[in-house]
Amino acid sequence: MKKIFAAAFLVFALGYCTTSMAADKPEPKKEETKKMKREAPADGSTITVAGMMAVKATDAKGDVVCRLMTGRQKMDPMYNLIATGDIAKQIEAMRQEGDKIKVVGVINGENLTVSSVQKESYMRK
Repeated sequence: MKKIFAAAFLVFALGYCTTSMAADKPEPKKEETKKMKREAPADGSTITVAGMMAVKATDAKGDVVCRLMTGRQKMDPMYNLIATGDIAKQIEAMRQEGDKIKVVGVINGENLTVSSVQKESYMRK
């Protein structure tokens, strides 16, 4: 009987200790949670983004090649990829193949002027 009582006491004591330690952890403040969120890049800065490509909008400018979807959520940004010459041809070929790409370029609102593009692999080795 003493062994059962001792075992029950130890289980209760360990459970109480772990819940009391978790309660001591302070909740993050609103200022800290705002800092944890990723801020949008400033216009004119060079960024690197990866994602899937979609066709350009019907009312897009002539130098827009396609749209880049950086995620699957509505809140994830979409960029108009702007390119000319060989880079534009390369992006269009990759879009038709359905490739995931990584681009480096200068951001200006929703527009991303592409300076380099590379195919992104789905599986890491």
